[in-house]
Amino acid sequence: MLARGEQLRFEPTFGYLRSVVARVVYRYLDCGLLEQGFARLKCEGCGQSAIVAFSCKQRCVCPSCHQKRELLWAEGAGEELLEDVPHRQVVFTIPKRLRIFFRYDRKLLGELASCAWRALRLYLVASFDRGDMVPGGIGFIQTSGELLRFHPHIHVLMADGAGLPDGTFRHLLYFDAEKVERLFRAEVLRMLLEKGRIDADTVDNMLSWPHSGLWTHGSVRAEDLVGGNPGGTPRAGAPRSLTASPRAGL
Repeated sequence: MLARGEQLRFEPTFGYLRSVVARVVYRYLDCGLLEQGFARLKCEGCGQSAIVAFSCKQRCVCPSCHQKRELLWAEGAGEELLEDVPHRQVVFTIPKRLRIFFRYDRKLLGELASCAWRALRLYLVASFDRGDMVPGGIGFIQTSGELLRFHPHIHVLMADGAGLPDGTFRHLLYFDAEKVERLFRAEVLRMLLEKGRIDADTVDNMLSWPHSGLWTHGSVRAEDLVGGNPGGTPRAGAPRSLTASPRAGL
């Protein structure tokens, strides 16, 4: 562990050192070491045996365990979660001005994912002009960008359309990212306003910007599961939230 003085040095820039971070790093350092535990495998046919060290099973930090987890999750999602309908990846980002609230209050990340889902659901209901449409999707929270700086954003793998209560699927003819972005912006600003993180003047100021920084991108689309996973295998690990598939009618 870092000494308390070192933690205080980095906290203003990177936030406090959460206990889970240290736990994951130390488990990664023990990954694959025989002295940390192992299993002996023996073939009943030929009698040969081998020793396999225990892995850390950590995501993101350990390249080996994370890659295995990605592949297993993608295979399971394709077989058990995703319907054989077109899918779209939608990415939601927030501006630097708002990121500090999510750095020091990680519970807000779940609220951010909820804002993204509400924006998508409102858009689908309005697009089909029906309140009984059942959307389906999986949301992933990612807290860093390619440069590993704190950059909270949401990836949503969604069915490119919605289901009816009778189980039929209605395809979305056009995805208007600008309309979804406006809905997402309203949801995020309303959420932060209700929680006292920002005030009405801040909302008015951000709404006056030509580009608020609350951005939505949804151009990545796959026609079917055989055609590939939109955007590749999710890099953030396990899903934060999951809704029922359109066929389930839940």
